[in-house]
Amino acid sequence: MARVVALRFGTEEGEASISGELQDFSYYDRDSGWMYAETQIIPATRIPRRGRLKVKWLNLPELISHQTNPVQWPKIQKAVQRTRYAILQEAVYDGFFRDLSQEGHQGQTELQTGDATLTLTVGSATRNAHDGRVIMDDIRVVETWQGGTKTITGHHAVLLVDVLDENDQPVGVLDITGEVTITMGEPPSGETDGSSLSSGGKAGTSIKKGQEILRGIMISPEIIEEIAAIPDTAILSDHFDRPLRPSAAELKVKADLVSASFIRDVTSELHSRLAFSVSAFVVVILGAILGIMYRGAHPQIAFAISFVPALFVIIMNIMGRQLAEKEGTVMLGIGAIWGAILLVGILDAITLTRVVRR
Repeated sequence: MARVVALRFGTEEGEASISGELQDFSYYDRDSGWMYAETQIIPATRIPRRGRLKVKWLNLPELISHQTNPVQWPKIQKAVQRTRYAILQEAVYDGFFRDLSQEGHQGQTELQTGDATLTLTVGSATRNAHDGRVIMDDIRVVETWQGGTKTITGHHAVLLVDVLDENDQPVGVLDITGEVTITMGEPPSGETDGSSLSSGGKAGTSIKKGQEILRGIMISPEIIEEIAAIPDTAILSDHFDRPLRPSAAELKVKADLVSASFIRDVTSELHSRLAFSVSAFVVVILGAILGIMYRGAHPQIAFAISFVPALFVIIMNIMGRQLAEKEGTVMLGIGAIWGAILLVGILDAITLTRVVRR
């Protein structure tokens, strides 16, 4: 219980927070009985954000900042990161296919996991047209680690980059399918199907499975650094010159659309707020002029006459903001917002001229 509860709302590292204090505070403890304190401080605690952040909640400096650097907006950040991740996948697949196709390698390459080396021998390899992933046939993987060797053979395999490790770093996954044979130890040279080992040959006993997944394959740090070095603004740019496959290209188009929609929202909100501020000035002037012109009449007459232009400004502002938020009608919407104020300003000039002449 407390006699006085004081709460304060503020921000903590850019997030809404609540803090306060309790005065003449008392509570009951099962072991010690009633406890009393003159003041109990409530430390600043962040308030979890329940809803999605909206443009209309931003103040004027924040609107200007987001207009010049839209990547700050959370929704755009997510879209850019998804595009960057797709570009990283393509880069990994390109490098892996290059290693397999390199002259002299004869369809062989090596991959690293945390504590083992994977030596791949592939009969043939093709690329997926959508995202560029490498699809392999007749694969043989020799996994070597300190003190042991394991051989895996299968009809098909694909290398994927869609898993993050405990440090949020991308890692690879090798998915082997099609009559998979796993043998502890390396089979004799030239035997890749494991048939001679099924009953317990020299290299050990074989296990047959429908699928085997090897996780935690390390990706070249150079590739990760190269993709991470691409600026967010470059990904959103219309002049992004890196060739992209359909998968990454589609995500880039979505990121561009999200960014363009956000910029239109910010632009319409800025013009709407500024126009409302200016409209107060022109409408007040019109009301003052009409008050002078109808000073002998009933006050409601001047109010009714000035109410129509004010209502016109408000309606045009709302309509103009909605138009400015849509693609293709941005300038029309801005014109509607400021055109209404311009018309009222012209009306101010005409009525003021008449009052001066009198």
